Amino acid sequence: MGELPFFVYGTLRRGQCNHGLVRDLLAGVRDAALAGFRLYEDGLPYLGPGDGTSVVRGDLLVPRPGDYGEVLARLDRLEGFRPPDGGLYVRRACQVRFGDESGEPWRDGEAWVYLGGEHFAYEPRLVVPGGDWAAHRAQPTGRRAG
Repeated sequence: MGELPFFVYGTLRRGQCNHGLVRDLLAGVRDAALAGFRLYEDGLPYLGPGDGTSVVRGDLLVPRPGDYGEVLARLDRLEGFRPPDGGLYVRRACQVRFGDESGEPWRDGEAWVYLGGEHFAYEPRLVVPGGDWAAHRAQPTGRRAG
């Protein structure tokens, strides 16, 4: 698959608690969106199958040249992913839309995404409204969907 960037949607986003784990190894971070998945939270954020209208907001992490292997190792460890398919989360290549610093229109590209594995519950009450975990966490109360 090559050295794909990483789409992150929870604690690894800018301003969140785990972003510092890879911040110094990145060439850039871009706003991004992933269609066709739903964002859930049950203590941890995770992705599950969505429909044609569901979109998850996140960041696209672009590793610096030469630091890709270290970024991959750190993220796999954090997400509990054991190649090829084992662990808490499952890493898959997916199509994402992302913007860049130049203000050009958003474009499509492939990125690694850590999807929720079989250990997570995919119940409607756990869906994060609006698909944006950072905005959801910033709300003072009523964090869970009905």
